[in-house]
Amino acid sequence: MGGASPPPLLIIVKGENEQEVLEKEEELRLHLDGYEYRAVSQALPSIKAQDRNYALKEALYENELDGYLAIIEAPSDMKRKIETHFQAQKGIYLAPSEMPEALKPMMLEGYSIVLVENAEDKAELARIAEARNAVFSDRFHEISAALKQLREKALLFCILAFAIVFCAFTYFYKSLRKATLMILPSSLSVIMTLCVLGFAGVQVTLFHVLALFLILSFGVDYVVFRVERKAEAEQTGAIIALSCITTIAAFGALGLTSFAVTKALGITLSLGLVFSYLLSPMATFSLLKEGA
Repeated sequence: MGGASPPPLLIIVKGENEQEVLEKEEELRLHLDGYEYRAVSQALPSIKAQDRNYALKEALYENELDGYLAIIEAPSDMKRKIETHFQAQKGIYLAPSEMPEALKPMMLEGYSIVLVENAEDKAELARIAEARNAVFSDRFHEISAALKQLREKALLFCILAFAIVFCAFTYFYKSLRKATLMILPSSLSVIMTLCVLGFAGVQVTLFHVLALFLILSFGVDYVVFRVERKAEAEQTGAIIALSCITTIAAFGALGLTSFAVTKALGITLSLGLVFSYLLSPMATFSLLKEGA
């Protein structure tokens, strides 16, 4: 089975009015031979193009109609009827309201959009558009680049969040060692989650990174609950386990959906919460021995 077709590329044609847009689009189409595309002017020619088409038909009728009628042995009044009907069409132009509904969103006031399918040479297409004073746009690439930037910034903010939490623990416990032990399970959970996603061949997106913030929050809470427990150890452990299970059940359901955003959040959170729960005793044993 082949992969999904890439999204279409866009060429945006601008003009002072509807007819100028259509004329520019028609001129652009002359340079799109070999490309598979959809354009408004394919169904709605400009008035100039419609006049040219009428002139071509008129010349064809003048030069070829007599011979064609003779071949088919048409009645003597057939030529007059054809010419009368043809003359009646002069000055009647195809209106925008008559073009297919599917093309109407591709033309708004002052511009139109040409959709180019399966274009391999994007640089050449961009050059063609620039030479025609049109705007080339690879929206899929642009959105991907924007999401990549956001993902990189989110990773930096995630690191900053870890640093802030570490500083808060250092201030509260008056110990770098204790602060390190408190945040270590969450840090390892994040790293292990990313490793599992990587081994599974999952491409990490912005939404996977956003889930890391929640892993940090829940993971730190598990450690704090264990260290600062007031109840018996077994009772505290049961409470934390129940909290972890209910949270995984809630967010894990998102991982079963087909929507990419919720699926990324659900899978990442489920993995991270499991690791956070399993690793949270790491800090607990060492800190409780010190009476933390």
